[in-house]
Amino acid sequence: MWKRDGAAPLGGSVHLHATDTDGEWLVIEAGDRLAFTRGHAKADAAARGTASDLLLLLWRRRGPGDVEVHGDAAVLDRLLARTDLD
Repeated sequence: MWKRDGAAPLGGSVHLHATDTDGEWLVIEAGDRLAFTRGHAKADAAARGTASDLLLLLWRRRGPGDVEVHGDAAVLDRLLARTDLD
């Protein structure tokens, strides 16, 4: 996934955890891209919610307040600002 022009570096990692299905992902920076790997992992920030809420969060149709956020919320905010899904 490419980053938005002018977006700040992620500066950490984000764990996404679906609460209604078997789904966990780790998001890290890999050069100019974001890399997603499936599975449970410790991260700087974590977002927990239904799979639908997590997808809507990544598409910026929901905000961080619509899911459980743990850890460094600024890393999650940078992820949301960085993703180019429009």
